[in-house]
Amino acid sequence: MRHGLAQRKLGRDSPHRRALLRNLVSSLVLHDRIRTTLPKAKEAQAIADKMVTLAKKGTPQARVQASGYLFQTAFTVPKLFDQMAARYAARPGGYTRIIKCGRDRVDSSPMAILEYVDAPGDTKLEMSKQELPALRRKLKDLRDQERAIQGTTAPIAVPGNRPPRRIFSEDTLSELQRKMRALGKVESKLAKVARLPFLPTGYEEQKFPAKHQEIRVEKKVWTEPLNDTDRFGRPRSVVKVKRTLHLVNVDPAIKPADKKIPKIKNQHHAV
Repeated sequence: MRHGLAQRKLGRDSPHRRALLRNLVSSLVLHDRIRTTLPKAKEAQAIADKMVTLAKKGTPQARVQASGYLFQTAFTVPKLFDQMAARYAARPGGYTRIIKCGRDRVDSSPMAILEYVDAPGDTKLEMSKQELPALRRKLKDLRDQERAIQGTTAPIAVPGNRPPRRIFSEDTLSELQRKMRALGKVESKLAKVARLPFLPTGYEEQKFPAKHQEIRVEKKVWTEPLNDTDRFGRPRSVVKVKRTLHLVNVDPAIKPADKKIPKIKNQHHAV
């Protein structure tokens, strides 16, 4: 029996799984939001929370630990320890959120969005901002209906000995009031989300990279000889790779679909 399973294998061996999670967490720190499969999002969520815990410590040892795990450290480590540590200074935990977004059209695997909360373009915040106007209009309509019903629920005199007649029943009024109370609770909750109570006073942050910026990776590959020979007497050598990250500005007049990236030797562009 397979007792004490601590993690998902994700169909990969240990080195491949570790590299996958490092790549997911690095992309999450860099862009604040990634879309992946649900099992991968659940595995990366715990590590992403630990990265914020290291950033809030702010010690040199914590910076070394984060640098040893994240990729693209020239951008991820400064953002983690400067921007994100200030963003979550007053939040005791729960730095990430998983939002299920259906299934993939190719293999029907469950997909999800993993994001840092209170980040620029927060999904829950944007949804609440879109829902609040419609919710307030619906509350206004219900209040108008309540006033109309209250004005017509008084008994109407009927000639003869018959009992007085009501146009609207008391059940209709109580049902409207129940709906108004329920919508009022939802409105207060959405308004609380829209105010972002956990952000420090006066805190502002811009999305990274900016709208007209790209991260490009310059890759350099070379061979260095070793003072050794193989069993056939041939000299041995080692292949070394060095990657350098650059943040470049792009022309806003060029659309991404029309942009043609030239093929340059030993250089590739990050998506």
